[in-house]
Amino acid sequence: MLAAIIGVGALTTWQWNNISAALSFARYSQSELEDRLASNDQTIKDAMDAAPEVVLRDITQEEKDALRDGTLTQEELVQSLLQKPEQTAPKPEKDLQTKPEKEPQTKPEGEPPPKQTQQPAKDPAVSTQPEKEPELSEYEKKVNELIAQVLVLREEFLIKLDELQAAAIADYKAIPKDQRTASKLLSFASGYLAKGLELEKQCDAEVEAIAVELDRLARENGGDLTLAQTVYDTYVEEKSLKKAWYMAELKKRGMV
Repeated sequence: MLAAIIGVGALTTWQWNNISAALSFARYSQSELEDRLASNDQTIKDAMDAAPEVVLRDITQEEKDALRDGTLTQEELVQSLLQKPEQTAPKPEKDLQTKPEKEPQTKPEGEPPPKQTQQPAKDPAVSTQPEKEPELSEYEKKVNELIAQVLVLREEFLIKLDELQAAAIADYKAIPKDQRTASKLLSFASGYLAKGLELEKQCDAEVEAIAVELDRLARENGGDLTLAQTVYDTYVEEKSLKKAWYMAELKKRGMV
């Protein structure tokens, strides 16, 4: 059912997403848009925390940088997010002889030696090894893999959008000021708009496929039925806000 809804409403959603972006651009400042983007990002994190089957960590800044410069692939980052954090080893017991030994005192002649006190034996049943976490079921493993793919996919497309923006600004600056006619700028903007739309369609298809699979798995295994919809809704909202942010960025640079 979710697949049918997404398929039928794809065009309507795309058009409304652009209208929503224009409304947000007119309503909010760029800093307010950034706050709303951060709030939207927190929504998906809260949904992950609320779902007992999701045990993923967040992507670190170092991993984001590595993904951006190409030293880390999407597949490697997904697998890294799926790995359980290593449990800390138990701290070694402190050395009982931490203080310097005192010099033995000379005992008077004829004094009997001190009685030796027997140390109590340690209970062999007490273990210092950390308890092992229960293994994830196949359903839980698959859900975590899909959520990890969403997180990495998001970062990958944000990188591509930033690269597209940087290329557009560089090309715009390369146009001599006396040649920045309305027709030339319209053609220039149309070219980059087409590239952006192509990225959007590609990302839409991947996120929609993941959302449909999450919904199917949840229904078959009695899982959280709201997780798939939250993933999709936050993605759509972020698209709208990000478009509005780029409009504000163009306005700030005097390009619109």
